[in-house]
Amino acid sequence: MLLKLKQNSQEWLEWRKRKITGTKGDMAPLTGTVPKKAFFEYVAEMTCTEPEAENDIARGNRLEPIARKLAAEQLNKQLSDDYVIDNGNVGLSPDGLVLTKAEPKIEDITEAAEIKCLNNAHHLEVLYINRAYQDGKKLYPRSGFLRNYGIPSQYDMQVYSYFWQLPSLETLYFTLYNECAPVDRRLVILPIKRSDIADELVKHGDRLKEMITEAKEFIEWLEF
Repeated sequence: MLLKLKQNSQEWLEWRKRKITGTKGDMAPLTGTVPKKAFFEYVAEMTCTEPEAENDIARGNRLEPIARKLAAEQLNKQLSDDYVIDNGNVGLSPDGLVLTKAEPKIEDITEAAEIKCLNNAHHLEVLYINRAYQDGKKLYPRSGFLRNYGIPSQYDMQVYSYFWQLPSLETLYFTLYNECAPVDRRLVILPIKRSDIADELVKHGDRLKEMITEAKEFIEWLEF
């Protein structure tokens, strides 16, 4: 079917949103089994509503309080963002601590939440990968995601930091919220257990200590 549509016109933009054009046709990975970005962009256009015109920081600031409230309701736990963890050279600003006492101490914290409000395509990518993990499918390359979880590796250090800074932490609820996703897929909570990533915590924790020491030495050299 030949349609007359002027490129870059409003009609043309609306038409191409839900079409697999040449730009979006590059969905299959060259290696591995995780589809490329174009796959998730296409699925997002077919299933999600139009997002607000805002950058990642603005979206996170607007949606995080909503996500925290919804997560607290789903978990049936109180989530507080009223505390930070200060351990000298390192610190942590938790998106949500599960409080069980009116005046908690650091050793009382056994559960916490990290909240991400990703764009449509990235939100669906995490859902896709975790659905595969839950179905027992092996996705490659796994190195792009936190071991045993479909969490993008760019958030690894944030996940590790919760367990490093909170010595009694047993579970981190990695929470995703996207208001544009299908209703039942807007809030996703992935409980991460300390025991599942214990080896990684040791390996990367030792490396962090080495880098902190190196940074101190370099600062001293610069100043003196």
